Amino acid sequence: MVRPNSPSRIPSSKSDLRHNPFKPSSTTSMSSSASPCCYYNDGRKCLAALLLLIPAMAYALFGTHELSNQIHSRVKSITYRPMTVARAESYAATLMKDNPESIRPRHIGEAGRLQVENVFWLHIQKCGTSLFNTLWLHFCPKILTKNPKLAKRTDLIEYDLIKDYPIKEWCSDKTFYNYPRVGFHWPWTPSHWGIRKGERNADGTVVPPQQEEFHSFAMFRDPPTRVQSAFSFRETTMANVPHYSQRNDPDISIEDYFAEEHIPNCQIKMVLGRRCHRYVDPRKLDVTEALRRIASPSFYFGLTDRWDESICLFHYWYGGDTQSFELLNNRPTKRLDISADEDELDRELADLDTVFVAGAKKIFEERLKIAGC
Repeated sequence: MVRPNSPSRIPSSKSDLRHNPFKPSSTTSMSSSASPCCYYNDGRKCLAALLLLIPAMAYALFGTHELSNQIHSRVKSITYRPMTVARAESYAATLMKDNPESIRPRHIGEAGRLQVENVFWLHIQKCGTSLFNTLWLHFCPKILTKNPKLAKRTDLIEYDLIKDYPIKEWCSDKTFYNYPRVGFHWPWTPSHWGIRKGERNADGTVVPPQQEEFHSFAMFRDPPTRVQSAFSFRETTMANVPHYSQRNDPDISIEDYFAEEHIPNCQIKMVLGRRCHRYVDPRKLDVTEALRRIASPSFYFGLTDRWDESICLFHYWYGGDTQSFELLNNRPTKRLDISADEDELDRELADLDTVFVAGAKKIFEERLKIAGC
């Protein structure tokens, strides 16, 4: 059920566009200089800070969490302002200026490639599943060395690669987190802990799990295009309804599908550690934090609509040469015919992913310049 006052709600009529904080309009522009999510204009900082004290005061006076929580929610709705594309791009530029390694990790110059032992694949729904073929066959080079004909195949699928070339036999020096379910759309997490069972210190005490260094890999996608692909993907349901729709209606329109409160903001949710198809209050989705995470020199990402350049960047960072199988889309979704004006549909499907991916694109393009891709 759509929450009427939720910022993730997408209005069904043109007259309601002005009420949607994520859609361009005469009063709210995606490229305007409005205050970003989780930030306030200077003139509002003191007011916001004072207002946020009200819930604590209510609890102290009346001893009720319910009243305190109601007031807190209302205050947040008053002070909340969504991030804009312009602000996201500006913040991405600041990240790169403050941390040059975000676009050119120093280890590339020292060793010719980034050395990777632990791999986390951030597999976002409908965002470039074919990247797994590159990850598995690059970081487990023994597979192609002994099976060179694999590089000529056009039907490589992650499930078959994992089953036919198990990690213990073909890639024992690497860790792919969540193995063997590497591609089960796990959200990103800031830390992973190695479990070394049976190892003991000299005094006989058990060696505790250690926090491991790891590299993340992801593909991002133009948000409206990703939503259209999810809308078209119906192979997982007997009722022939769109991906993760809760309405059980095969004739649902793409606008009504996107209006389901858990559908928007999939990509930023996954980067921030939330499930793609679970509702998250957009006020809790910090675009600046998401951009900070993907700007890390240990976070590689590409863009699905610039696939060849993305694979080029991968090999610049991690060595090796681009091979023909890496440039193929092995998991295409047959797109349904959606009779709508493309520009109008882009506006209808605008959400925080639109803002986040715009910032990610700025980082991606700077990385490409350094790599010469």
